[in-house]
Amino acid sequence: MRYSTIGNQKRIRSEYCSQWNIPKTCLFWNLQDLILLLGQALALKKRHHLAIYIAMLVLAGGALWFAFVSAADRFGVQWSGGNPQVPNNFSFEHITGNLKGATSVLFLQILAILFLAQVISRIFRRIGQPEVIGEMIAGIMLGPSLFGLLLPDAYAFLFPPSSLPTLQGLSQLGLMVFLFLIGMEVDFVQLKKHVQSAVLVSHASILMPFVLGVFLAITLFQEFAPANVTFLPFGLFMGIAMSITAFPVLARIVQERGLLHTNSGRMAITVAAVDDATAWCLLALVVALVKATGVGAAAATVLLSMAFVLTMVYVIRPLLSRMGQVYFTREIVGRGVMAFVILLILGSAIVTEMIGIHAFFGAFMAGVIFPSDSRFRRIIADKLEDFAGAVLLPLFFAFTGVRTDLGLIFHGGSGGVFVMVMIVALAGKLGGGMIAARISGMTLRDSLELGILVNTRGLVELIVLNVGYDLGVLSRELFAVMVLMALTTTFMTGPMLSLVRDTRSAVDNAGVALRRGILFAFGPVLTGLSLFRLAAVLARKGDPIQALHLYPASELIPRSDAVDGGQIFQPIRTRAAEAGIELKAVEAVSSDIAQDIASFARAVMPEILLLGAARSVFSRNRIGGKVGEILKEVEVPVGIYVEKDLPKEFKSAAVLFSRVKDVFLFALAERLRNAGVDVTVIVANEDLMEFLVKQPTVLPMRLDNDVYGEYDLMLVSVQNWLEKRYSDAEWMEDPPCSLLLMRE
Repeated sequence: MRYSTIGNQKRIRSEYCSQWNIPKTCLFWNLQDLILLLGQALALKKRHHLAIYIAMLVLAGGALWFAFVSAADRFGVQWSGGNPQVPNNFSFEHITGNLKGATSVLFLQILAILFLAQVISRIFRRIGQPEVIGEMIAGIMLGPSLFGLLLPDAYAFLFPPSSLPTLQGLSQLGLMVFLFLIGMEVDFVQLKKHVQSAVLVSHASILMPFVLGVFLAITLFQEFAPANVTFLPFGLFMGIAMSITAFPVLARIVQERGLLHTNSGRMAITVAAVDDATAWCLLALVVALVKATGVGAAAATVLLSMAFVLTMVYVIRPLLSRMGQVYFTREIVGRGVMAFVILLILGSAIVTEMIGIHAFFGAFMAGVIFPSDSRFRRIIADKLEDFAGAVLLPLFFAFTGVRTDLGLIFHGGSGGVFVMVMIVALAGKLGGGMIAARISGMTLRDSLELGILVNTRGLVELIVLNVGYDLGVLSRELFAVMVLMALTTTFMTGPMLSLVRDTRSAVDNAGVALRRGILFAFGPVLTGLSLFRLAAVLARKGDPIQALHLYPASELIPRSDAVDGGQIFQPIRTRAAEAGIELKAVEAVSSDIAQDIASFARAVMPEILLLGAARSVFSRNRIGGKVGEILKEVEVPVGIYVEKDLPKEFKSAAVLFSRVKDVFLFALAERLRNAGVDVTVIVANEDLMEFLVKQPTVLPMRLDNDVYGEYDLMLVSVQNWLEKRYSDAEWMEDPPCSLLLMRE
């Protein structure tokens, strides 16, 4: 049986007193009494402060009571202070009545929208779909299609008509930021590299669905066009709606499935960028034609638009370039700089709204003119993206959902129209992109993949549809049909790609190379550095070492520099070069990090898999969360590193031996010793000490005395760690030194 902490104290006290012939009560009990006296003194001081505080509250309360009683006697005010017209009895209606104010309703809307968006997006991520699709579905669920159908009274309470303008205003703010971020991702350098083939495929994937959309408009015009709308704006909007490609969703799918290095993936990203730029310009032109009152007004709109673009390119862009040379670190980019960026976004949106080409074009143009090679650009995007993606865009999806009543499709006789729209959408976008890619020289499979990818419409389609609805060009029935088409074509992209290319994630395309040696997977770069140091001392001479870093697939706008840039590996590569170690690094985007790490480990079969400790918000277990999922999925030995100030070159380590089965730790201890680390075996009790004496080991051993801070690292079996969660709970919060929890 192991000595407890109190038992160790008594044993040490006894040995010390016996060695120096000191009575046990002479020193240690007096020292203990001194500590108790100090504790009592501190407690008295605390009680003294508490007494003063209570006395202060009593005096203040008495003074206030005297003041109000005097006022009641002098002015005849009732002591209760109540309004005689308001009943004094309390009821539940008082609470619900307080929630009917505009501010309370808005806060309730935001709470409901964000909660449901997070829940549904996580579900969709689990089934291999981008989170943004789940957020779009959550918005539809909050509308009359589901929430209003099942709970009409609650729906009327949560989304009263008077609250919708405020919700729309916030959602429009989110759209302006989102379009600004999209504009920032237009990479003219990449466009120049693939300009000929990309422009051919892009314009073909726009023109063919545009033409088919106009012909579809001829069929739908009489039944679905609003009464005061002519065919020209109606036909143009249908053509634009059929031509849209959602660049953010497409880029996320390409990254998650590891298609960035394939012909179809690279071409799809470039084509989507050209599609976006072309589609926004066409939409701005269509909006100008719809709003124009005559030929002269239309000409003035075009001229003012050209002047706006020239001003942004030749006046504002140079200013941003100079700012990028000054504000190149996150610490320098403060409130003033962010305020300037917000002013630029909103100012550009206001100018284009005044010109008559819609505010979205101004926000998009503000992003386009940002220098593409500037760190300033990335810092600004990071600061804006989280708030826009987590808060503002779900409000837009919910607002779109409130406008969308899918019951009009299934109960209003529009089911046939939906089928017709889907056929045109697939034939135009998927077919047009595939044919153009085949003509440009791509293989049949790559052409089919590209056609499937550019058929992704997603959020961008919803923006266009809302513009048409706001301008009165689309009726509510047709709006619902087009929203359902956008969701369906986006949702089907992933499954259709799986049929063409048998791949589940970007990690599957990373290549299989390791086959023994050590693999370590990390998130923060500091954890990666510590794991590399452990891998370097645990690896045998000639063993390969591989690093794996997965980016969560939750960014609003996926970027080409998010992966394959290798920036996060630079400190680790530098350390590896100093140590003369060849390091292979793999990075990818993942929609399920735990599953992808386990899948990669099963593919490369390392001798040891090293991970950083992790735990959930509601647990103190450091091998919970993603680490716990990985432990269940892999069969190779796993080491979980718990950080506690591990020196750059650690010199001492200990093996905590508390069970006979912990003998597997000795092999790792030998590796540490061969790397120049002093290793000591800490034995839990005398029985285990007798067992180890009979074993062929040259490692120094000592009995456990619960003193571990003298070591830089301690090897502990996972089973022992799980037991210590209950016997030594402080280990969970503050381990004595850095730990490596090993599972055989």
